[in-house]
Amino acid sequence: MRFSCLVHATCFAALAFVGCGRSASPPTSVQNLSTATQSPIENSIVDVDAPRPHVEEEQRVIQLDNGLEALLLWNPKFQKSAVALDVAVGSLEDPLDHLGLAHFLEHMLFLGTDKYPEVDEYSTYLSANQGTSNAYTAAERTNYVFQVSHDGLEGALDRFAQFFISPRFNEEFVERETNAVHSEHQKNLQSDYWRQRMVERRLHRDGHPRQRFSTGSLETLGNVTRDTLVEFYRTYYSANVMKLCILSTAPLDQQEAWVRERFSAIPTHDRAPLSYPSDVFDLSALPQLVQVKPVTDQRELLLIFPVAPTIEHWQEKPASMLGSLIGHEGEGSLLSQLKQENLATSLHSGIQNESWSGYFNIGISLTDAGRANLNRVYKLVFAYIEMLQREGLRPGYFSERKAISELNFFYRDHAEGMWTASGYASQMHRNPAAELQKRRAVITRYDPALFARYLDALKPSRMRAILLAPDVTTDQVEPHYGTEYGVSSLEPADLVPPHGLAGLFHYPAENPYIADDLSLLAGEGSSGPYRLMDDDVGLLWFEPDHRFKLPKGRVSLLLHTEEAHRSVRSHLLTTLYARALSESLNEWRYPILEAGLSASVSSEARGIRLRFAGYSQRIPALISAYAGQLENISIDESAFAALRDKLAREFANAEFAQPYRQNSEEYSWLTVAWKHHRRDARPLVESVTLEEVKAFAENIFTETAIEGVAYGNFDGPTLKSAVETLYSSVASRPLSRDRWKKAGELLHVSSSRSHVTTSSADNAAWLLVAQFGPDSPGLEATLRVGEALLETPFFVEMRTRQQLGYIAFSGASTQQDGLGMYFALQSKEYPAAELARRAHSWLEEFIPTMRDLPAEQFESTRTAIISSLREEDSDMGERLSTIAREALHLGGDFDRKNKVIAEVEALTLEQVSDAFANALQPTNRRTLSIYHDAAGEPRSVPLEPEIQDPEAFKQNTPTY
Repeated sequence: MRFSCLVHATCFAALAFVGCGRSASPPTSVQNLSTATQSPIENSIVDVDAPRPHVEEEQRVIQLDNGLEALLLWNPKFQKSAVALDVAVGSLEDPLDHLGLAHFLEHMLFLGTDKYPEVDEYSTYLSANQGTSNAYTAAERTNYVFQVSHDGLEGALDRFAQFFISPRFNEEFVERETNAVHSEHQKNLQSDYWRQRMVERRLHRDGHPRQRFSTGSLETLGNVTRDTLVEFYRTYYSANVMKLCILSTAPLDQQEAWVRERFSAIPTHDRAPLSYPSDVFDLSALPQLVQVKPVTDQRELLLIFPVAPTIEHWQEKPASMLGSLIGHEGEGSLLSQLKQENLATSLHSGIQNESWSGYFNIGISLTDAGRANLNRVYKLVFAYIEMLQREGLRPGYFSERKAISELNFFYRDHAEGMWTASGYASQMHRNPAAELQKRRAVITRYDPALFARYLDALKPSRMRAILLAPDVTTDQVEPHYGTEYGVSSLEPADLVPPHGLAGLFHYPAENPYIADDLSLLAGEGSSGPYRLMDDDVGLLWFEPDHRFKLPKGRVSLLLHTEEAHRSVRSHLLTTLYARALSESLNEWRYPILEAGLSASVSSEARGIRLRFAGYSQRIPALISAYAGQLENISIDESAFAALRDKLAREFANAEFAQPYRQNSEEYSWLTVAWKHHRRDARPLVESVTLEEVKAFAENIFTETAIEGVAYGNFDGPTLKSAVETLYSSVASRPLSRDRWKKAGELLHVSSSRSHVTTSSADNAAWLLVAQFGPDSPGLEATLRVGEALLETPFFVEMRTRQQLGYIAFSGASTQQDGLGMYFALQSKEYPAAELARRAHSWLEEFIPTMRDLPAEQFESTRTAIISSLREEDSDMGERLSTIAREALHLGGDFDRKNKVIAEVEALTLEQVSDAFANALQPTNRRTLSIYHDAAGEPRSVPLEPEIQDPEAFKQNTPTY
């Protein structure tokens, strides 16, 4: 249901406010759209090629004699050095008798090289230097990534380069790693994403390589030998088709020297680029409906249209323009009409680009009514497309999208880390390395004819519809995942909308929320966050931005209310209230989101969370605009029924989530006294009415208080006034501080206990959390060092050597008031009790040996942790999280990092090993173990005494 005119007008008036405390005019590099004298199509409101103010960054592109190209980036704000190498070969080159071979090869490169033969040498080095690594295999590329402390970069590069110079392909690990690949495949057997993906690919044109199963299993890789791997490696891994990216604080000259020294030895045989046929679809079979039976309870419709790839059209971005229009959620949009007719709850659209083809996708989450009326959904989609064909690409809309792209590029947040490097390396195959950031982000050229060509490809005769729903008609089974599906033809004439239906839709209105004041607030840098508000209304910590110097900001506000956790039903009502409110605001809020702002409302165990982010000019007014709306649930019965149905399905589908994730949820439920379990809420969902939620909305804030943090380019008094306006609009009594629930409050387990659970998931999992003691800088220092010493040995032993399963990890829990270590395993082959037995056996052997670790390993680990702790926050999001922890959780202890550093500097290996031996020895453990049994398997017999009554346990367990 669309927002009422009264609400829209009220919010619009509030947002017309321009933030106080700024200079009277924008900086000279920015022009106001409304006052620009040039045609908006030609005009740029910001010079995207100009140096960004207050940003230090340099880049260099080099090419080695062997053909490898490298993009080197220097920025003094990078917290860690990050590296990615992308090889231009992927699963499309898998031999038909070895499907998944490219992915298998990716796994094998981590398991030893001639120069560094130990299987865990690379991961041990990274762990000791606060690093981590990963990789993935795509259709055309295989991408390897890592990040590490700056001091550890040189050594990590040397080890990493050897992957591509002299991998061992140790015969001992060929069979073992086949099992690991198979375990990864088994983890995905109940994933509807992987299941649908494989059905869709299976139906491509016969003989096209995109039909192939790509991840591999024992069935497809069981006959792979070392010679098979070596042949594939030597055929496709050539330096001239590799792209390398490094992000570091090391000077560019040093980076270049390291690359030339270590990567020049990668062999090259001038391998030619790979190419694939563009005719992926059998167009004669379209239009068609593919019905897929999901594991989970969902009703999703995906419409796919083959289109030409848009890689060369980076200046015009026609598919991006098209996706933003079809995916619009404001008044007059396709989604708005689908919602009004109770056919859908959400919609997304956009292009998936391959080098040889593109796929324009429209994804629609259906209601029950939408599932029953697919023809109406099809016709509304094509009616909206008809409206776009009639209107074409409007100059005004292009101008807005161009302006937003320029602003978002020029004032982009700091980006770093291994996945940033990964994205750059992969894009280097398609874009000049020196320009790839701009080419990915900025729209520069207006070409309505090109837009029309892509729009013309979205015809009924070119559509494949994929329906995921429990009640579909199927007559076939996909062999790798066992997915049931059916295929039937559609008549193009049945998809054509009737005359006049396009009149339901119109172009998005002009967006009034695009920032036009991008000046920075004057003033000297502050010493840190301060209490902007500390009274009966609540507590708000604020730090003005003097670090990043961007015209942006972030605000996170928690409205404490005891109604959120008073009972299971009140918890459920809080969840539905937040969703109903969010839906009520959706159409008004959407142009705000498009203008580079965000405003979200969500529920959590302690109350209602409001988050605001983006260009700071509008944020105080946006907060004020929420005043008076927190009790205004304006959706109708059908929209509410759709929300309620979606929540019920989420509860049901949670039973199929990865078991290691379910175990984490079980632990949180058991150790947070006021948390309620979704399984208790699930039977109540259908009984909740819209009237009940509306009545709840009037009472949820009867007693409330605000607890929040803010960071950015804000004027403090203006921000405070906006938050006070928000609070006063609720007209409640203050909730006293002693009744606020504390984030991170943890129940204290005094001995070893266990909890056994099961679900519909087909894997077993085990989680052990060992509680070491109450939060303190000294204990945090001990855990940080011990975590680094344990992480790699645990992973290598559990996953690589014992082959227990694909999921195996450990770490320190340092964000709560009780600190500890966790160990997690998941397996398709072994029951939870066996996973526990194996892990405990290893821990009992390994922990006593910690004191015998080489002194240099301990010292390098300690040095890397200190270096990591001294890193500055890299962007506003990180800074807000730091303020929230130090101000709210630690009570304003902004010197916490320095205290932990001092404790790390004073630590000895003996102290760390003694602490771990004391906490993990069988007679002294304070642990909670979660055993998850796979569906249909016998119930676990835990190693520890079992909790018989979880609710009694929660009530009788003290907090730290």
